[in-house]
Amino acid sequence: MSEHKKSGATFKTGNITAVGDVLINSVQAEGDIIGRDKVTTTTTTVTTGFKQETDKQNFMDKLEKLCEQLEKIKSAIESADSVAKNDRRALVAEIMQEVVALESAKEAAKNTPVGTGSPHETHNILKGYLESVERFLEKAQNFSEKAAEITIKLAPCFEKAISLLTGARNLFGLP
Repeated sequence: MSEHKKSGATFKTGNITAVGDVLINSVQAEGDIIGRDKVTTTTTTVTTGFKQETDKQNFMDKLEKLCEQLEKIKSAIESADSVAKNDRRALVAEIMQEVVALESAKEAAKNTPVGTGSPHETHNILKGYLESVERFLEKAQNFSEKAAEITIKLAPCFEKAISLLTGARNLFGLP
């Protein structure tokens, strides 16, 4: 496949195949595809929100279970004697912030209408909460790798938390 750029447009062309007297060429374009006097425009709409009430309830259930996993992570970190006390306190404080954020996310989800797509503000709020938890989980995983005594304890918690987070994102229509 070759790529051609001309006046801001990018065209990717594939193999040219002859079928009888007609040449067939596969083309990919970022935008409109114009063939002689015919214009074809493709529009993709991405809608986030809950398609049905069960998606909304499953989303809130996943957030609740995610809070439970964060509590398990918090307990393991609090009991990690090999980690400096100040480091443990800082991480525990972050966990509590994430739990509060997830509780706020559940409240926002509860007030989100079903089947109509989410309002832009609600979309941004929920996305922000979920991304914050994701960043925290990455940080906590890195932290646990430095403290051998809790790595084994926390591995299942991280695995479950990441699975719950991914499931919640999918239920709300986030990638």
